[in-house]
Order: sequence, then C-alpha cells, then structure tokens
Amino acid sequence: MLEREKNLRVDLAYFDTQILNEKQKKQSSPDKIRELEDKYFLLHQQYISLLEDLEKNYPSYHQLKYKEKEILVENLQKMLDNQSVIVEYFLSDSILYIFTLGRQNLDEVTIKLDTPVTEVVKQFRQSLQNLEFESYISSASALYNILIEPIVGKIPNAKNLIIIPDGILYYLPLEALLTEKINATDLNFSELPYLIKSYNISYLYSATFLQKEIEKHNFKYSFAGFAPVFPDDDSLPDEKPSNDLIVSRLKRAVEINDKTYSELPESKHEVEGILDLFEKNNFLCTSFISEKAKEEIIKSDIINNYNFLHIATHGFINEEKPKFSGIIFTDKDNSLEDGILYSSEVYNLNLNADLIVLSACETGLGKIVRGEGIIGLTRGFTYAGAKNIIVSLWQVADKSTSELMIEFYKNILDGKNYSSSLRDAKLKLISDGTYSYPLEWSPFVLIGK
Repeated sequence: MLEREKNLRVDLAYFDTQILNEKQKKQSSPDKIRELEDKYFLLHQQYISLLEDLEKNYPSYHQLKYKEKEILVENLQKMLDNQSVIVEYFLSDSILYIFTLGRQNLDEVTIKLDTPVTEVVKQFRQSLQNLEFESYISSASALYNILIEPIVGKIPNAKNLIIIPDGILYYLPLEALLTEKINATDLNFSELPYLIKSYNISYLYSATFLQKEIEKHNFKYSFAGFAPVFPDDDSLPDEKPSNDLIVSRLKRAVEINDKTYSELPESKHEVEGILDLFEKNNFLCTSFISEKAKEEIIKSDIINNYNFLHIATHGFINEEKPKFSGIIFTDKDNSLEDGILYSSEVYNLNLNADLIVLSACETGLGKIVRGEGIIGLTRGFTYAGAKNIIVSLWQVADKSTSELMIEFYKNILDGKNYSSSLRDAKLKLISDGTYSYPLEWSPFVLIGK
C-alpha cells in the first residue's frame, strides 16, 4: 500500500505537469487536454480511496503522515537557549498580534493598525526593486516600528530571532528593516542601521518544525552543486554597462511559456567556488554543471548521499497555482524528463539533506493560504525531508548571489551554524560596499534552525 501511495503521487504529478504543458502550447489540443484530465481524475479517485483505506485500517500511520503534530509551550521553551526567542505574528487588516516565546517567558502584544501592513510590505518590495531610495527608507522604518519596536522591551537578552510570519509577512526579509530614522539624502547603504546588525534571524513556518526528529545518515559525500548555466551568447549585452548597479541587477529570470532561458555565467563560478572550499577541507563532493545538471539526478536515490544540496539555476513562481512553480534543469530534451522540477514533483522526492540551497529567483514565494501559511517550493522540499532550506524572496542578481553563497559556505566550513553563516555573509556584502543595497543581499532567507 505504501508503494502504491508513492506511485500514485508520482503519476498524479506527472499528469498534472503534462496538462499544464499542453495548455501552454501555442497550438494546444483540446482532445489531448481532455484525455490527460480524464487520466488525472481517475488516478486522483484511486488516491483518495487509498487514503481512506489507510485512515481506516492503519490509523497510526495516517496520523503520523497526514496530521499536524501539536507541541506544548513548555516543550518549546526547553528547545531554546537563553539568547533565542520565537516571534510569531498573526495578522488581520486592522489588528496585529505578536507572540514572543523565550526560555523563561511567553508574552503577547496587540497592535491596532492605522494602515494595513500589506500595503507597507508592497511599498517596501517595490521601492527596493525600483531603486526608490526614499520610499525604501520610509517603509523599512515603518515596518520596524510596527513589527519589532513593540517587542524590543520583552526580548532584552535576545540575539537570535526565530520568526514565524503570517500572510504577506512571508514576503518580507526582516533583516532589511531599519531600526532608526534616516535622512534619505546622501545615503551610504553600508552604514544604514539594518535589523540584521542587531539580531541573527531565521524563519519557520510553524513552531512544530522545532520538534522534528533529525535522523542520522551516513553521507557518502558532503556537497553536491547543480548549475545548468544555460549558455546563450545573446542573453547578455555585447558591451558591459558602465553603471555597476545595472550590472549587478542582471537577473536570474526565465520565460517559461516559450522555454527560453538566459545564461547564468556566475552560477558555474558559484558552484565551482563552493566545491573548491569543500575540497580544500578534504570533504568528498561533486558538481553537476551545464548538461550534467539533470532533473533525473535530483529525483534519483544517489542524491541521498549528500549532506548539502546547492541548486544555482532559474526559478519561477506561480502564485495562483503553486504546484506549477518550479526550478529548471538541463534535460528538457530528455524523453523521460522535461527539465523542470515542479513543486508538485518535489513532494514526491525522498531527501536526507541537512541543508538545501535554492540559489534562484523567488524560490521562497508561493500562494498564501490562511491557516496554512505559504504553499510553494519551500513547503514541498520540507515535506520531502529537507531539514533546512535557503530560498529567495524576489528575483536575484547573478553576481552578488554568487559572492553571497561562496561566503556563506566559507562560514559553515569555519564551524558556524547556518543562521550565523548567512548573517555574516550578508554583513560582509554590506560592509564591502559593492552590494550593500538591500536588494542585493537581503532576498535569501533561512527556513530552519
């Protein structure tokens, strides 16, 4: 029954993507779509029937697999050290509830909102992407005053904030909020009072994530890096732009419908640079670059030999239908795979990796569902067994991403935990100056501990 459960999930994901691909063709066939949808419907009915059998005949397995576990406050507190605080938000249009849980205390703050937080978060994101500096200063300060300032007095000894967002807050990297009022003229982005300079910040979708039992695995290799690269001489301008900011904003982006992908030259350097770090520390590792970066590898059992999985590629998000969000590999011409690992397919993976890094655009976005959080790639990788995940909250630049990631792994190999490693890598980009603008360093966030 377990084997049939797995096979049905794989088949459902396959026909789901086939239906999508057929609908996106310029000359799609209604008969073909109808045939695929009929097959999907029959398989779905079989899957529902199987789940009903499992719930009836194997209730312990069904409870373990499909029911969310609850966790007591006192058990959560035992998992925290004296410098760590869980901050959970619950958001409505007019009221914000903030819960803070430390080792010795549990507090709640209620805030009446004059302006919906959704509008301020949208302003924050748009201002960063449109290089509207004054708007960024305004929104980043306003969000700090709403989300962090009311709880500062309740977390005096905190150095580590574990954030559980709600609603639109899933789209917000709190690290880039500003803790003081700033004059928007004559800005030095290296010197701004970012929240990341005060706290180490990570994210969870639920406090129950902390009680996950981590299985011990004997990994054959430490690191596996994927970089499809997508060579394309026409994807970049013939002459390098003179403005460094324009150069830094060449995006890892993709047009899905017509299957054209721009080149990601820095992704190769990124994976090779990380690989070199591991090899210098005498760790067994490997890379899958260009045509070797195949979707079939990430779906195979050999991937379970690696402690770290790093995927530097194109990503795309479908907020309306999050199961059609995906990340792109190179075997699109392979008859077995289409080269796109859709979110619906991710759920069927069986992963052991302690850390998965999705070094691509918008991999942390998805559909926000009340009571469920955000549904997308991150949820899929968590379900598939990933213990910790790094994802991005908007389209990311090729060069700055490469530098951030290499510095991140350098910190890990120096013995720092994931959260501190990512924070220190961001602080380095900020202090160095070239990529100190928050658009460059703040999109990547850690989902985990």
